[in-house]
Amino acid sequence: QTTLGEIKTLFGAIPRKTLPARPGCAFQPVSAVTLRYPTDYPVGVAVLAYRLPGLKARDYAAADILARVLGSQRGDLYALVPAGKALFAGFQSQFLPRAGIGYAVGAFPKGGDAEALLAQMRAILARYAADGVPADLVDAAKRKAIAQLAFQKNSITGLANAWTNALAFQDLDSPEDMAAVYAAVTPAEVDRLARGVLQPAHVITAILTPEPSGKPIAGKGFGGAESFAAAPEKPVALPAWANAALNRLELPKSTLQPYSTTLRNGLRLIVQPEGISDTVTVLGSVRTQADLQQPKGQDGVGEVLSGLFNFGTTTLDRLAFR
Repeated sequence: QTTLGEIKTLFGAIPRKTLPARPGCAFQPVSAVTLRYPTDYPVGVAVLAYRLPGLKARDYAAADILARVLGSQRGDLYALVPAGKALFAGFQSQFLPRAGIGYAVGAFPKGGDAEALLAQMRAILARYAADGVPADLVDAAKRKAIAQLAFQKNSITGLANAWTNALAFQDLDSPEDMAAVYAAVTPAEVDRLARGVLQPAHVITAILTPEPSGKPIAGKGFGGAESFAAAPEKPVALPAWANAALNRLELPKSTLQPYSTTLRNGLRLIVQPEGISDTVTVLGSVRTQADLQQPKGQDGVGEVLSGLFNFGTTTLDRLAFR
């Protein structure tokens, strides 16, 4: 209430102003097309892109869950990687208020067969559209989406973003409303959306083929360069509120009271209680130095070992580990 009162004091006196009407969004059905471009990337990229509902749409939550399921490392798209059929494979999405985009992406080596990879990606998405997505992956995606909303409370920017998205972009009253919408999503709703979205007649296909130019890759920005380095033309005085803040700089009182113990197996356990949100963060580290510990003549074995961790353990296969 104190914060709300301060906000009203600072902004409540600003007069209301009628903003100009926003342009309408009359989207037409997407027509299938294939785009081919060269790239300086060392690998080729194959993409299948689809339009998804936007943040304000009634079925946005189902669309987000669908995108998460398709991108799951327990899903069939990612399975192309351990099977040796793709260097990378997955599904990514981006949502705006009125529309979103989701795209399956796969990477192939230089000289590889992009069409063969695309055929496998199309077959996987067609199977999901026809037979539905795994219900257990839907449940996992829902839990993760709800957990991510809760974890946003643990930072100032995260909390601000959660409320901004809920109020400004999704026409909701709070992030908790979005969590409730996620919780209400059913596998049947996700399957229905998959059947409507993953249509070959409305897919944008893109193929990026490696063709090194021999020139360094340069990033390009939009518009001209922006700089705030210019010196002021006359003396500048800080506003009163800034001066007041700088004159009373104080270190915040630490509230850290960690509990530390060593378990019987030698692991040190440190627990720091926090009352910000109903979340638990588990962090672990092993003190190691690969440069000193890897056997002589086996340089790089540590990097190989790190890469293997994603594919399971001696007792759990890749899917069980995930």
